[in-house]
Amino acid sequence: DAGRALASYQQSLEIAQRLYEQNPNDAQAARDLSVSFFKLFQVEQQVGNEPAALGHLRSCHRMLREMERAGQFMDPPLRNLLDQLDRALAPEE
Repeated sequence: DAGRALASYQQSLEIAQRLYEQNPNDAQAARDLSVSFFKLFQVEQQVGNEPAALGHLRSCHRMLREMERAGQFMDPPLRNLLDQLDRALAPEE
């Protein structure tokens, strides 16, 4: 159910944040954190919590932009997601 998924993804986000904070230059840690934000966006959107969903989506976008600025490797799905988020969110940010 969505409640359990939300709790699981929140726990994954906390772990990803700790790992990223320990080594912000690690591209895998940055990728994991951005994916965690995106998964939380999807679940929050599914349960109708649009403000939280948008917050997670913006956090994902910021994380992907940081990866790009740092010259970290981004696989094609992440690059595609960044391009989509740039188009969708850039006017708002």
